[in-house]
Amino acid sequence: MKPPTPKQQTRVEDLWGYDTAMATNLPPDTLVIGVDEVGRGSAVGPVVAGAVCWPVGHLSQPDALTHAPWVDDSKRLSPAKRQQTAQALQTHLPPTHWAIGQASIADIAELNILNASQLAMVRALQTILAKFPPNTPYHVLVDGNLPLRMLARERQQPVVKGDSTSWSIAAAAILAKVYRDDLLTQLAQTHPEFAWEKNAGYLTLTHRTQLKRLGPTPHHRLGFLGKILTSDTVGAIHESPR
Repeated sequence: MKPPTPKQQTRVEDLWGYDTAMATNLPPDTLVIGVDEVGRGSAVGPVVAGAVCWPVGHLSQPDALTHAPWVDDSKRLSPAKRQQTAQALQTHLPPTHWAIGQASIADIAELNILNASQLAMVRALQTILAKFPPNTPYHVLVDGNLPLRMLARERQQPVVKGDSTSWSIAAAAILAKVYRDDLLTQLAQTHPEFAWEKNAGYLTLTHRTQLKRLGPTPHHRLGFLGKILTSDTVGAIHESPR
């Protein structure tokens, strides 16, 4: 990976600066945890969340800041740069400092996509907290304008456009995005006709056309398909040949 330009380096430092400024009034043993979800608008597979944490008592830049200099809003990064950045984060963050959470297709159908997205973030958060002693204090930075309903309000701070504001949220989003893209690429090997490795399950023209022709698979979120499917295709779940 090429080294970042001075502008890009400044960008990462600004993201980290937001986190450290926010943490100045927190006790030194507090964990700052950024969480974000991806795949909310996709019609295929789980919604996936990432969580990345660091302890307030270690305000100096973590190793990952040096070795993953491209951390930014994941939508601004090319797929290759996202992949490289995710690998760098996983290598240079301690294993206790990051986690992935998911909400399944069944969760989405039962809870609705908003609540399932929040559930995925809470699961990622719980996975991180389970790696630390009980009662470890923590403060969560949540991407968006809504607090997590399953978490006490005083323990969290919604951050509008958090993945372009906070280093922790941006890093969490990159990990979640790469994890979910890899998952959809694996699913595409079973159902290549839908090109999920390219569209990540979003309803592109190719995806919609194949849905009308073949019907949905067990990996589709049926509630997202609306008028794309006729009553005939809804009843015919498409299984790719093994």
